[in-house]
Amino acid sequence: MAMDHTHSFTCGRPLGARLSSIEYIKNDTILGLFPEFKEVITYADLVAAQNALGKIPTGEIEHAVDDLPDEWEIDNSIRTTLKTFLNQRRDYVIEDLSTRIIDQPELDLE
Repeated sequence: MAMDHTHSFTCGRPLGARLSSIEYIKNDTILGLFPEFKEVITYADLVAAQNALGKIPTGEIEHAVDDLPDEWEIDNSIRTTLKTFLNQRRDYVIEDLSTRIIDQPELDLE
């Protein structure tokens, strides 16, 4: 089943070339980080998320974009922009996800 998450990237506006601009790629907003979640997320959880995100190959992202339903009427230039955005955003987020959410990481004393 395909789910349209366009609103997550563009706040409801249509997908467009601006998606590949640096302010979208390097936006420090962490979507879905509700206060209730922040209270229970550990540094280890975030490191695991960074590692998992870092393991998503570029080809897998590109394949997912290529498989978007034709009914969504996404032309090839927007698909290319979306692929670029998702790959660059992945790389940006994994740089420092854990320290952007937790100010002082747990010490590994073992």
